[in-house]
This record gives sequence, structure tokens and C-alpha cells, in this order.
Amino acid sequence: MNRVRLLIVDRNPEVRRALAARLDSAKNIEVLATAVAASEALPQASALAPDVVLLDARSLGGSGAIGEVVHALRDQGSRIIVLATYDDESERQAFLQAGADRYLLKDIDSAALIAEIAQVAAEV
Repeated sequence: MNRVRLLIVDRNPEVRRALAARLDSAKNIEVLATAVAASEALPQASALAPDVVLLDARSLGGSGAIGEVVHALRDQGSRIIVLATYDDESERQAFLQAGADRYLLKDIDSAALIAEIAQVAAEV
């Protein structure tokens, strides 16, 4: 099985480093790069062609950009998992309606997150 190629987008440097460390250690995931915001992630996604983008819900710079960013990432062939600090039903619906594959809380344990990433990558 090929490794899932992953791009991590989170505005918090500690969270980016922690996610990269815990996910890159999984045998079925390769962390390609990390980005601070969607504006940085879009060119990286274009250049690196990740299978999955792990996207911090707050890294977009406002709710108006949800559709634009999700569509741009999907158009580049990436699947999107949104990570949120707390459950916001209207935000969840906005991301899912825009085309995100999952909306998960950041307190998810590593094994469950790795399983979600693998499952999203396998969906066609």
C-alpha cells in the first residue's frame, strides 16, 4: 500500500510540529509539508499534490473563505480533513457543504486520526 501524502495547515506552530511528528511516524503516512495558512497551503498543494490536506478550521482567515479554499484544494485533487478546536455545527456544515471530507475535533487521539486519514485517502 502506498503511503498517504499529507499536507498540514495550522496557524499554531506547536500544533503543526506535534501533528507532523505524530503523523509522520505512522508507517502509512508521509507528511510532505506544513503551512501556517490557506494562502501558503494552496501553492504548496499545487506543487506537492498531497492526497489529503489536514486543515485547521481557523487557518482560513474568516468564514467567507471556506468555500473558496476547499474548492481550490479539491480542484487540485486533494481530499480535506478539517480539524477544529471545538464543535461548531454551523462551521461543520459550511465545511462539509463546501466539499470537505471530514470535520474532526483536535482532541482526537492519534490512532483514530491516522485511521480517518487513511479512510479519506482511500475514498474515491
